[in-house]
Amino acid sequence: MLIANDSPEGYALKGVIQIERGDTIGGKQSIQRSAEMGSSFAKILLCAVPSPGERHKDLDIDMLKSLSPNIPLANKLLGDMYSGYEKGCIQDEHLAAYFYSKADEQGCLGKRPARYLINYYERNEINIEPKEMERLRILSGNTDPDVYIPDSIAVDIDYIDTDSVVVSE
Repeated sequence: MLIANDSPEGYALKGVIQIERGDTIGGKQSIQRSAEMGSSFAKILLCAVPSPGERHKDLDIDMLKSLSPNIPLANKLLGDMYSGYEKGCIQDEHLAAYFYSKADEQGCLGKRPARYLINYYERNEINIEPKEMERLRILSGNTDPDVYIPDSIAVDIDYIDTDSVVVSE
């Protein structure tokens, strides 16, 4: 139906389905067409779609950076990469905080990145406006400033999202 209405998102979804079915070339062409039609979703997908013959592709950091001024999700993904949530990425807490701040400005932060920013500001003794800290705490799901909620829990070199971890006493 989306393709019948010439929707860019339809071609992006078609491309994903084609790749899942083993047609990497056709899938990438469909996603490319969608991106050319203006789909932000397709532009993000192109950062991760492997070339023919590749089984896996890490996210293209340079391409994501070029998309970040206009596509909020790109900032969130870059923050995840630099914060260590994505395996195999270079950790840089300052770049992670920068990209999470940009995602926040664009309304695309979420709980875990909000916790990351709170912890980053506290670790680096960066003072921010009390209302801003309160807003971040609300976004993070923790309105009690005396309760520390980690932004991640390290387990053997892997990271588990604390949103899915329940701790009981």
